[in-house]
Amino acid sequence: MSDAFELPPLKRPPVYGVFRWWPENGEAWIHPFDIGIVRQLVPGNRVFRREDLDDEFLLVSYGDVRFRVRSTIWYEVEYEGFDVGDHVEIKSRMGQADPFIGRIKDMMWNHRYKQIEYYLYRNDAIQVRAYEAADLAPAEAIKPNGDGQEEP
Repeated sequence: MSDAFELPPLKRPPVYGVFRWWPENGEAWIHPFDIGIVRQLVPGNRVFRREDLDDEFLLVSYGDVRFRVRSTIWYEVEYEGFDVGDHVEIKSRMGQADPFIGRIKDMMWNHRYKQIEYYLYRNDAIQVRAYEAADLAPAEAIKPNGDGQEEP
């Protein structure tokens, strides 16, 4: 038996999911300062990241956009290791794809195939094609420099 005392985690790990419908109880589930943001993003197929914030509201993010909501019904999806804003490398998949480095613009839930589809920026141009997690690898060598530009 160990004599070491372990503290519980300060917050639970993030959970990913989709607000596919507007809750029937109006806007009471949204923090009053965040109603405008939520109206622009919910409902839909965007895959959000939900975290703990305080006793009353949860913090939800989509890239740099953040808002607060009370616990509400949403469709939870499995995290695949990528977030909006991450730099990724497109794998060649044995020559089937043109490899490049891009940044995740959108994470959308494909209800039919029960998977996340990733839409990317490539040289600041939005790619029309959706990618699956199997197409992506983290591009760890890409980091923003001090002036906000990216450097390899």
